[in-house]
Amino acid sequence: MNKRDKEVFIKILKYCRKIAKANKTFHDDKTLFLDEEEGFIYRDAVSMSILQIGELANHLTDEMLKAHKDIPWSEIVGMRNIAAHHYDEWDYERAWNTSQQDIPELAKKIQAILDAEAE
Repeated sequence: MNKRDKEVFIKILKYCRKIAKANKTFHDDKTLFLDEEEGFIYRDAVSMSILQIGELANHLTDEMLKAHKDIPWSEIVGMRNIAAHHYDEWDYERAWNTSQQDIPELAKKIQAILDAEAE
């Protein structure tokens, strides 16, 4: 793994952890997350980190993307594009599901990649 890919993976993992921390801070409160008026702080914390993960994925080499086809890179980047360019189309329910299901799985995969590299 080249230095750039390793740095990108470390940063992606950092944003996965930020999402986990936001979920913990707000007690995984889906009702709050989906609340249009009251949930904006929680939702924005998670959404910005999802955006950053997608942006970082854009910086991985083709070699790294091909080596880890089990990670849905195009979906990750696609969510970033919606968050960055079409925020009015942002699906809160999808962002919630991503933060609860996909991000923990992504964090495990990224950690495994980094651990394998360290061996």
